[in-house]
Order: sequence, then structure tokens, then C-alpha cells
Amino acid sequence: MNNYISFNQTKVKFKKKIIEKEFVLKTIPNSKSSQINKKIRDYHSTLFKTCNNIPKLISHNKKLKFKFEYCGISLNKILQKKNISEKKMNHLLNEISNILNICENTKIGIDPHFKNFTILKNKIYFVDFYPPVTRSFTSLLIKYNPKIKKQISLHLECYAYDKIKHHFLADLKKSKNINKKFYSFAKNFFIKKKILNKINYNLINNIIKIENNNLNNKDFTLT
Repeated sequence: MNNYISFNQTKVKFKKKIIEKEFVLKTIPNSKSSQINKKIRDYHSTLFKTCNNIPKLISHNKKLKFKFEYCGISLNKILQKKNISEKKMNHLLNEISNILNICENTKIGIDPHFKNFTILKNKIYFVDFYPPVTRSFTSLLIKYNPKIKKQISLHLECYAYDKIKHHFLADLKKSKNINKKFYSFAKNFFIKKKILNKINYNLINNIIKIENNNLNNKDFTLT
């Protein structure tokens, strides 16, 4: 069993066919855990109904412990390999762009960081449901963090459905530990396959700037 903790302090335990995630409330009162539980379930349900690449929710409780079906290893690990064939990159990007297209067409925001995509038996899944990218969650988070309202709003706007394709590219560009060829290949793929009409470098750089400023700020939170 491997464990890790994310930026949001989510505790994740990997088992054979189950992933257990324990979501943590940092600034939102624990008394709101039932409300947050429902927001997570509703967000997952919305994605699950529209996309075949979402893991099944197995169980959940009031302490924000959720169990999902295991959907493979993170692309973060795959993209660290020094040699990735063009065939492999094409397959990964075909699968990822299908998910991004569905989210864009159904107007569902997500955090499209490549670590939030997993692969199992050549199928790509999107597996990140916290924080839920919804207006109601954003409003609740801001309610308990009024001093960083602007930062929270700007950060979560980067997850908006009409920005997720550029956001995906932005995360590739800023990451130091992955195969850099994948970023160039992804840009060309998005244009060639008409996933994007053009690459908006100003948007990519702005997303990187917003995220870097917030993630390096000790007072910033998404929980």
C-alpha cells in the first residue's frame, strides 16, 4: 500500500481495487462536513453521468472518507519517463482530450493537472473531485476566507470549463520533473486535432502565475 498527501492535505491510501481518500477541512468548520460531503458527491455524480472515464464511488461517510474504484497509476509517473514513444503520447492525449472536450461541452470545471489523470489497461481516467469545482463550494470557501477572496476566485477560475485545455498545457509547461517533449507534442496535438484553434500563451502564462503565487502563499487554501 502506498500513501501520499496532496496540496489540499487529502490523505490517499491505495489498495488493490480501491482508493480511499480522506478529505481535510482546513478553514471551513468541521460542522460543515456533511454539507461538503454532499457537494463532493454531487460533483462526482455530475461528472460520472457525463463521462465514462470517472471512477465509481464505492462508499463515503461524514468524516469525509471516500472510497473509489482503483483506476490505475497517475500520469505524473508515466510522464517522468525519459523515453515516451509518439504512439504512446498520441494515445494519452487522445484519451485526455476526450475528457476535456466532454467537460467543456457540458460546462463542467475541473482541475486538469496531469497528476489527476490515471491510466489502467490503456484507458485514461479523471480522478480528482476535491475541491468540487462548483459555485456553491467557492462561495462557502470564500465565506470563511474573506481576506483571500480575490486569490481564491482567480485560482478557481483557472478550473473553468473554457480554460481547462490551456490549464492542462500550463501545468505541463511549469512542471520540472516530466519529459519536456510531451509539452511540445501536446501543443502540436491540440492544434492538429483541432482541440484548440490556437495556443493562447498569455492565458497559459497567466494560469501559471496565478497558481504559483497562490501555492507559494502560506495563507492560501482551497479547503
